[in-house]
Amino acid sequence: MSKCPTCGRVPKRSSESNRRYWALLAVLSERLKVKDIQYGRQVWHEYMKEKFLGASEIELPNGKKRIISESSASLDVSEFNDFMSKVEVWCGEHNVWLDE
Repeated sequence: MSKCPTCGRVPKRSSESNRRYWALLAVLSERLKVKDIQYGRQVWHEYMKEKFLGASEIELPNGKKRIISESSASLDVSEFNDFMSKVEVWCGEHNVWLDE
């Protein structure tokens, strides 16, 4: 994806791509149970980010440690398309897909 010649920014994903991603997560949350547990879209979102974008352990000021997954909001169009492709393949392997 090319950068803006004026500001140098790389375009972020489109609203359409974002809607498609969340629609797929909605279908996933409806159709796939793991050990008889049905997870919501936000849980699947966190799972997919950690699985395909990675995560880091951080220490909070109170000394507790947390795992924070990388943000999908910072992905440019090409990076988000790659992420979405991986999510779609994973979903397809689990018999989940969007009805076009």
